[in-house]
Amino acid sequence: RIGFFSQSGALGIALLETVRRRGLGVSTFIGAGNRADVSGNDVLQYWEEDPATDVVLLYLESIGNPRKFTRLARRITRNKPIVAMKTGGSLQARPLGHEVRRSSLPPAALDALFAQSGVIQTETLNHLFDVAQVLTLQPLPSGRTVRIIGNSDALGVLAADAAQQRGLTAEGATTSLGASATSENFDQALTQALADPTADAILAIFVPPLSAAGEGAVEAIARAGASETKPVVATVVGVGPDGGGLLESLIRRDDAGVPQPGSVPAYFSVEEAIRALAGAADYADYRRSPVGEMPEFDDIRPGEARRRLADLVATSTADGDLTAEQSSAVLGCYGIEVWPSVRVSTEDMAAETAEQLGFPVGLRVDDLEIGARADLGGQRLNLESPAAVRTAFRRLTNRFGHRVESLVLQRMTPPGVVCTLRAHDDTLFGPVMSFGLAGVATELMGDRGYAIPPLTDVDAARLVRTPRTAAMLTGDTGAPPVDLPALEDLVLRLSALIDDHPQIAEVTLEPIVVSPNSMAVLAARMRLTPKERRGEALARRLAD
Repeated sequence: RIGFFSQSGALGIALLETVRRRGLGVSTFIGAGNRADVSGNDVLQYWEEDPATDVVLLYLESIGNPRKFTRLARRITRNKPIVAMKTGGSLQARPLGHEVRRSSLPPAALDALFAQSGVIQTETLNHLFDVAQVLTLQPLPSGRTVRIIGNSDALGVLAADAAQQRGLTAEGATTSLGASATSENFDQALTQALADPTADAILAIFVPPLSAAGEGAVEAIARAGASETKPVVATVVGVGPDGGGLLESLIRRDDAGVPQPGSVPAYFSVEEAIRALAGAADYADYRRSPVGEMPEFDDIRPGEARRRLADLVATSTADGDLTAEQSSAVLGCYGIEVWPSVRVSTEDMAAETAEQLGFPVGLRVDDLEIGARADLGGQRLNLESPAAVRTAFRRLTNRFGHRVESLVLQRMTPPGVVCTLRAHDDTLFGPVMSFGLAGVATELMGDRGYAIPPLTDVDAARLVRTPRTAAMLTGDTGAPPVDLPALEDLVLRLSALIDDHPQIAEVTLEPIVVSPNSMAVLAARMRLTPKERRGEALARRLAD
């Protein structure tokens, strides 16, 4: 039994026919239109406690309150699956009368929002219902190995390829029965697969032979699915969209004619069947994963940060940018220490300050867009003497003096991997955190991880390991692993800061140098939003 929320009322009515045709029972259908009185989050709260709803389907044009959605979805998906499709990724016209905010973030941010909440994200409406059929009619898989059993070698190969692309394991798990397979062959192979502890799910592929109706093979598939010991799905070739007798044989109905658990979902291509199984496997993985814990910091001072931010909001410039000193003071309230730095405006001042700090030192342009990027030539590192500092100062001012009034001098940190961590208040998602390794390659390839605050310890660990280049942090490239616990602690502290204080529109920590035994934040930038835009939505109720 599904609860179905559609932000488009007209489309929702059309989709109800699809629900009926697929034999999915509906507990509740809500067409919210432009959400004048009821939002998706409101309905989620209702379905969380509704015993008549087993699976939640969402068709979304936007996410009204992402923080609330994440909090609700995390709680619900530990007991009930949520399957969602979101439109609005293109820049085409929005539905008439609908207010749809646009995000400046890549699709990976939405993927992170759903994955972090345990929500199964689908690509099309058919995909939405394909996954719903597995979740409502079959048990969850206990792993990601799918046994493919069929009487077509070609379709078996296509299914195995699709499984690999979707993160399922099918290698060595394909059983080809041959074109002349009998119902007894299907029954024996399916019985063995059900008893095999290495098979977590079963895809049965049946091409009806010309010389026989094939009811016996389909009945064998139906019996396997009725066992409800592991998920069984089927692809029956040559059957029309209304099912026909063969697909009807896969359905178990109650006295009222409603399909019951143990019915076998049937798909018209092996790719659709595998895609549906992968969605169920992803959700099962989430259910088995640790819940994680929200951190409790004894050394943070949220009250002091609140007072500082209130003063800064009242006095900040139109764009809300804070100075390095102001940013460091706010970050310090949450235990985020920025590596000491000194602004120098003359060659003599640079040389004298370097001697006071102690060599070696680094000198960079006082502009994070340039100074944090070695490839742009805005920094000089490992300067060992006053003469080297003077030379570096002259070269940087000759090249970038038209853009900056001063340079920044810092004592060198131990060598390590350079990273970047950002928290950004997006117009669609609200607060979003992103992490990646610093450098032009990362920026060009978009190799960053995303997460929605507040983060648990599990979320923080996942975030710093999401980028493909994270292998440089974990030791997989042969170098010693860096201090990942320190990096995760930094992520959690920034998450707490951005979640506690909606006045903050953006925080960038870059560069962060992390080594096997140390971590240092070399620079920080913070921008405030004078008007709080992330408050909870106004209470809504239906008219009397």
